[in-house]
Formats: sequence, C-alpha cells, structure tokens
Amino acid sequence: MTRPLPKSLAAFALAPLFAYSATRVDVWRYSEVSAEAAVAGETVAIPHTWNATDIQAGRGRDDMGRDGYRRAPSWYATQLPTPTPGKRVFVRFGAVSSVAEVSLNGHKLGTHRGPATAFAFELTPHLSPGGANTLLVKADNTWRSDVAPLSGDFGIPGGIYRAVELLEKPPVCISPLVLGSRGVSVTTLRADKTRAELKVVAHLDRAANAAAEVAFRLLDAKGAPVATAAASAPAGVGATSVEVKLSLDSPHLWNGLKDPYLYTLETSLAATDGSKDTQKLKVGLRTLTFDKDKGAFLNGEAYPLRGVNRHQDREGRAWAVTEEQEREDAALIREIGANAVRAAHYPHSEVFLDECDRLGLLVWAEAPLIDTVGQNPAELGANAELQLREMMAQQRHHACVFCWSLFNEIGQREGGGKNPLSVVRRLNDVAHAVDPSRPTAGATNRAWKELNSIADLMAYNGYPGWYGGGKGGHDAVFKSFRASAPDRPWGISEYGAGASLSHQDDSVMKGPKPAGKWHPEAWQSRVHEHALASIERMPQAWGTFVWNMADFASPWRTEGERDGINAKGLVTYDRRTRKDAFFLYKANWSDAPVLHLLARRDSARKSADTVVRYYSNLADVRVTLNGAALPAGVAYAPSAYIIGNVRLRPGKNTVEAAARTKDGKSVTDAVEWVLEGPAKQPAPRPSAR
Repeated sequence: MTRPLPKSLAAFALAPLFAYSATRVDVWRYSEVSAEAAVAGETVAIPHTWNATDIQAGRGRDDMGRDGYRRAPSWYATQLPTPTPGKRVFVRFGAVSSVAEVSLNGHKLGTHRGPATAFAFELTPHLSPGGANTLLVKADNTWRSDVAPLSGDFGIPGGIYRAVELLEKPPVCISPLVLGSRGVSVTTLRADKTRAELKVVAHLDRAANAAAEVAFRLLDAKGAPVATAAASAPAGVGATSVEVKLSLDSPHLWNGLKDPYLYTLETSLAATDGSKDTQKLKVGLRTLTFDKDKGAFLNGEAYPLRGVNRHQDREGRAWAVTEEQEREDAALIREIGANAVRAAHYPHSEVFLDECDRLGLLVWAEAPLIDTVGQNPAELGANAELQLREMMAQQRHHACVFCWSLFNEIGQREGGGKNPLSVVRRLNDVAHAVDPSRPTAGATNRAWKELNSIADLMAYNGYPGWYGGGKGGHDAVFKSFRASAPDRPWGISEYGAGASLSHQDDSVMKGPKPAGKWHPEAWQSRVHEHALASIERMPQAWGTFVWNMADFASPWRTEGERDGINAKGLVTYDRRTRKDAFFLYKANWSDAPVLHLLARRDSARKSADTVVRYYSNLADVRVTLNGAALPAGVAYAPSAYIIGNVRLRPGKNTVEAAARTKDGKSVTDAVEWVLEGPAKQPAPRPSAR
C-alpha cells in the first residue's frame, strides 16, 4: 500500500543512511588443476581471466572444431573475514564466465549459468563465526549446448572478470538475491515536461519475523527530496516485496548529451526487529519513441541515434577490463560525438552503464542469443530467457538503456540449428511483460519476414564496401531490409570495414578481400565516407551503429595484419591510436573543433602525384605543402574534403592545415610524407596540331 511517509519513517529517511556494508573481494588463489590446488594456488587479482592472451593469439579452431584458446574449468579460492555478529552475509559476483559453481566451507551455494550477468548467494548459514571461511568458485567457459551464446565473432574468456562484493546486511533487508539486481526495480510510467510518474518495487528478504516500513525518496541533483512515498510489509519470514508510485510535476528530464540530468532514488527500510537498510540508485526521467518513417524522438524532439558498437575487450586483458578502462571506453565514445552505443553482444557492466547515464549516451542492451539456437532450442531458450530476465532486473533503472535487444544474426545455420522463431517470440513476450516501458529490438542479417516482424525495433547488420560490392552506401540495402518488415522502425545495427595500421595506400580504389591479409586503412575511410553520406539521406533510420568502436579479439580470424583480431574498430585494440575514420565521425557528430589530415601513416611515397584529404567541421581551412598554399579543399563526403593535383618533391614533404574556431582559437594539424628517390616525371604530352 502506498501512502505518505509517516512521521517515524520520515525522520528515519532524513537521518544519516544506514547503508549495508560492501567490501570488495579482490584477491584470490587460482588453479587450473582442482579446487584443492586453488586453496594454495597462485595469487590473482580480480578482474581476472585465464584467456588474457591466448584468446587474441589467432589460433583458430583445431581439427576437432575446438576453439584455439583454453575453454575449460578453473578454480578460485579466498578466505573471508570474520563475520559481524548479528549480520547476514551475501556474496555478489558482477560476472563469472560462463558457468559458475560457488561453495562455502564445502557447502554448495548454487550454480549460475551465463557469462555476463551478476548473481548473488547468501553465505550466513555456512559461515564459521570464529574459524576459517573458504569461499570457492569453479568457473568454466567450456562450450555448452544449453548456455548462450553458442557462437559469435568473438571469444568467451573464462574467469571472475567483474567485481566481487561481500555484503553485510541486517536480518530484514533489501534483497540482493533477486536475479542479481540491487533489490529495487524502477519502471517509468510517464516522463514529459509537465509530469513524471515512476513505479518502484522494493524486494525484501526477511530472516526475522518482523514487519517493515519502506520509505522511497526521489532526490534532485542537490539532494533535496522532490517526491516521497512509503509502503509497509507485514510481519513474516522469507521474500516479499512492496510497491509504490512516485510522482512529480515539471520534472527535470534526462536529455541525452545536452543534459543528462540524474535523480537519486533512495530506498530505506526500517523493521520492527531493529533492522535498517538502504539502497541508492541513479535514475533519469525521459521518453524515447520511434516512428517507422520519422526515426527516433527523445522527450518529443527528433533525436536520430548515431552511435557505435562496443565490446568489453582489451588487449592483454580480454574481458577482465578494469573499471578505469570501462570509463575510458565511454569517454572515447563521447569524444567521437556519438549519442548512443550498442552494448554488443551480451550485458555490459554496471560501471559502463553508470558512465553512460552520466554522459548522456543511450544504450542498446542486448541478450546473448547469437547466430543459432542449436539443436536444443528448449534448453538454450530457457537459458537465454534467464539471462534476459537478469539483464532487465539489473539494468532497468538506467536512463541510458532504451531497448531490450533479443538476438543478433539469429538463423538456422547449415549443419545445425533449429528454427529460432519460437525462442525469439518467447523472449519478446517476456521482455514486454517484465518491462512494458521499453521496446524490444533485434539485429538481423537476413530479410526474413517472420523473424523481422517479432521485435518492436529492427536494425540490420550490413557491410557494403566490405562484404559485397559497392563502396559503402546503404540506400539499396536499407530499402531491402525495410521491405521485409515494413511496419517496423528500421535502423542499421552494424556497418564498417577493417583497417590495419601497417597497411597504407591512400590511392586505393578498390576494396580488398575481407578474408585476405591486406586491409588498408584508407579503404576503411572510403567505406565510412560513403556510409555516412547515405545515412544522411535516411531520416527514417532511427539508429545507426558503427562496427566497431575498437578492434577486438576474434580467435578464428586469420586476416589483416594480425591473426585473431577483428580490426574494424575506429580505434586500435589497445585504445592508443585513433584511426582516420574516427575523425570523420568526430567532425560530423562532435561539437569539438576537428581538423584532421588523412594518410598520416602512409608516409613513404613512391609517386610524386597525390591528393590531400582532410576531415573538418571548421570553415576556411588553409592547407600548405612545404610552406606553399594549396587550393581550397572540395567537399566529397560529409565534413570530408580533397585537394587534387598535389605534387610532392623528392625527400621530406610537410603538409600543414590550419583554421580558426568561431571564437578565434587556432586549430592545426600536420603530416610528413617522404617521396622515395627522384620524382617520377609525367609522360610528355603530344603537341597540338
């Protein structure tokens, strides 16, 4: 029952918070042999994976079809501190890949099946008050027919690769046991300039037979309450929940990059046995709608989503990325000027989503149903549904998350794979029932009417200019996919091209073989130039997402300059180098001044005749070659310019570009090209007669 805060609970809500105690469990012992060996094994720090380097080594698959990186069980053990008397103790794992079995002092606590969602167990009944407490985790990334994903163009590193928390809570508490969530569920019922309404559910867990009062306060950015409500739970033992509605007039809306305003939802519990507990979540109030002919609208205003795809993968770390690296990825996406990111192809971390909330980046959240449902669609579908439910429970309070994506390139693969339609329909029904406030989505690579008509939003993975002919334009491709489900809003979920930094030829005129070893960076730029031009002709495209923000490990690829890497990123695997195409998008999407000369890595030239290309969002760009002015650049793609008929001299040549911002600040860039040997002379022209 919802009602205003009673005086006793109002006083508690205004008092200092009695938050649960959370301790990070970062140091573990590790073994690839056995549980017993792990207790005295090598010391490792969380986040950890045993595939930090072999997954990017490009070993492909062996003759038995097994992946060329270690997919097997490993064991982790740690000694827990002495518990506080009278407290309940829980352990929460941010993610363990891909199946985890957890035990304490020899007592099995449970199993979690899925590589990228959080889960928790209670330790209290099996803790020794004065003795040693050994927490043991068996992590296993062995391929299984009943655990999604079954396949994909990426690896599944094994290990405890997100944070582990030890939680101390009172006997009656806000539950950490509901699908790995923080125990509070938020649904936006309405959010516009005049009014906002939220449905909030608090999940409680009672080890004592006590009644509880739960207070809910929505606090503005300054900490002042703007909406309050309270509910009571009768005395009892076990799990229960309470629900309220919070309303406020003239809300401050979360408005993407322009104004990512966040409120704090504070949930406070006080029980008759003396238990006190709190939980805080950041929430944003916004409305995002989609029209099949007009695209996306944020808070009633046109807001085409222009973004990138992202994998949680780093060179030398695989999935065991640090929280600092998670934030660095979000900062790179923000730097490029994107307003959205597709979190491919599995749930991404709490840290990354928190940063997207803060920066104003909308997030496509995706369940890991990829390529096929295999030979056991019932079992695989049940696991995919569990992972979808966990993802929604853990992420639904995030303002940045705008859809629940059900699948990527799902189909019936030759030699295996049943019809996936019943599985996808089931996931669609579940998502709508659990969270009716967000649309479902799907990413497809086939014009399959039955499949493409299930989710609310559709987008396609298409690579003109890379896989297939053309230079990168999407006009015909978009039209073809849209015809398969004309009543659905359509976008582009993946597009792009590979680029190896050591492969340089700015004069390239034809796309290379995608499976070949030659992946010139310049061709990636040409593909994205054509793609961006065609996207600007598609106002009906609700969202477009570059594949990919950064290079990532794909263990079975043997292409480009380095095996085991998908090099379609706009930045390199280590995030140290922004490729030329990065600046094309930054010039078009970002408000920051951009002036970037292309082909800086194509420094050794064999021909004197060349062109100068640059990307810029500035007016009156002046370019010189060896100090001599060149003609003005001619636009050939959005924010892309070319100067033709440029002739280099033997030896070193310096190209410099300069412009000024509207407020008079100077912006410059320069590249050096070295012409090898004497300049080639043009063939003599026949005399006119």
